[in-house]
Amino acid sequence: MEKNIETKYIWYTHIASFLFFLSVNGQLPLLSPYATETLGASPSIVGGLFSITFIVAIIFRPFCGFIIDKGYKFEALMLGCLLAGLTSIGMYYSTDLWTFALCRVTQGIALAAFLPASISTALDMASEKHVGEVLGWRGTMFGISQVIGPSVGAYLGELLDFRTVFGITLFPFIAAFIIAYTTKKKITLPIMHETGNKVRKSDIVNANFIISLVATGLYSMAYNALLTFLPVFYVQRGLGVIVYGFYSGIAGGTGILARVVGGKQADIKGPLCIALIGVSIISVAHVGLYFFRYPPLVYLIAAIAGFGIGLWMPGVQLLGFQKTPPQLRGLCSSIYFISFDAGSLIGPMLFGYFIEAQGYTIMFLLAPLIFFMSQITILVGYFVNSHKANKPQK
Repeated sequence: MEKNIETKYIWYTHIASFLFFLSVNGQLPLLSPYATETLGASPSIVGGLFSITFIVAIIFRPFCGFIIDKGYKFEALMLGCLLAGLTSIGMYYSTDLWTFALCRVTQGIALAAFLPASISTALDMASEKHVGEVLGWRGTMFGISQVIGPSVGAYLGELLDFRTVFGITLFPFIAAFIIAYTTKKKITLPIMHETGNKVRKSDIVNANFIISLVATGLYSMAYNALLTFLPVFYVQRGLGVIVYGFYSGIAGGTGILARVVGGKQADIKGPLCIALIGVSIISVAHVGLYFFRYPPLVYLIAAIAGFGIGLWMPGVQLLGFQKTPPQLRGLCSSIYFISFDAGSLIGPMLFGYFIEAQGYTIMFLLAPLIFFMSQITILVGYFVNSHKANKPQK
């Protein structure tokens, strides 16, 4: 089905995604130092606080996917913004670990609603020949938020106090809510579920979708574990959270152009090829991180890793959704992000356990090993698909 939706409305949803991710990423470099230094959490408790968000997201994603497939895509976007805003308020007032944990629960529900809705909305609004490009631009919004969010969040955290920064992150969520509400009033998305009786749930179980899930889960394990513990690593060595803010900002900056190029090339060359190139660069970069952990060389590692992530994201997402029936995009998006959430749940807990036992440096060994496993998964899929393409037709 060819869409007839003005480009500006697609960009409205991109901007709403940018604002949502801006606040989420702005909070990230402050969460573990705040829990550790202010609330007195141990590394394993910090890992649990990060993981609880993804446990909750996993629980709520099937329900969110169901309501998205029933046509409530923009409502899911608005619900995510509303709950994320409440999380900012809760973090501002949190003075103990229990309140902070409750905020992480609320944030899990917000992510469960917003992320699959943003993917599903982008897929529904894009023309069939430009799905990868639209996903690439959506990823670019996330990349820009990675540049601005952690850097500004870390800077404000040093300039002000962490609780004040949590309060400031409320306002982009409010703006994203207003944009989603306004866009909903202006356009009508194709009603994909009208022919839903012709599509079986088993139609989503294809090889590329499974490869995308496994590779994404492994990637998420290592990525979110580093996201959790790198800020604490630098704080405890007297370098401050600003080092991680610059690291994350540089990675996001180099990923911006790569996401747009990656999305277009995934449409042309196929998502497996682009995803494989991206995850290979990520693996190499994190081998480098094992040897170069401190400024200034760590910023070069960040630039290389960010470029790989910029190719990886649109490639692996298009790989998962390319053969997805339109009527089941909400469900598929939810399952995809459950895979991401599962990795986000396991990674910080696993790394937290090893860090308590052997110290923070162990994470620089574990991360490249897990990224390499994700690379092997994509590589297997690449060879399987190549074999099928070259197999003579009977």
